[in-house]
Amino acid sequence: MTLSYSPILAEFSRFVRPVINPTLTQFCSDLTGIRQADLDSAQVWDEVNRELMEWLSDFQIEAWCSWGGYDLEQIMKQCRHWPFPEGCLHFDAKKALSFSQKMKGRVGQKMAMKICDVPMLGQQHDARQ
Repeated sequence: MTLSYSPILAEFSRFVRPVINPTLTQFCSDLTGIRQADLDSAQVWDEVNRELMEWLSDFQIEAWCSWGGYDLEQIMKQCRHWPFPEGCLHFDAKKALSFSQKMKGRVGQKMAMKICDVPMLGQQHDARQ
C-alpha cells in the first residue's frame, strides 16, 4: 500500500436530521463541531440518501471505506436498504493502515494522518479527514 496525499476532487456534504435521538449531546458537538441548529434544519435520511445516490452516479465507484468497525456498523444500521452500486467493495481503512504499517493495536485518526503525512482540513471528526 502506497500512502500519499491526494487533493479532494469532489465533495458531497450534508447533515442528516436525526429521528431516534434528535438532540445533539454537548460531547458530540464538541467532538464534531456540529451544532443543534445544523441538524434541526437538515433533511431526513431518505432525502439525503437520494441526493447522494444521484451525485454518486457521476462517478465510477469501485470501493468505499469506513474508519473502523464501529463506523461500518453504524452505516449498515442506517442503510439497510441503501442502494449502493452492486459489486462495490468495502474496506476498513483503520485495519488497512494498521496492517500496511505492521502496527499492533488501534490507530487513531490523528496518528493515521501523521503517518500518511496528510494535512488536517478541519475538525478531527470531519469526514474529509
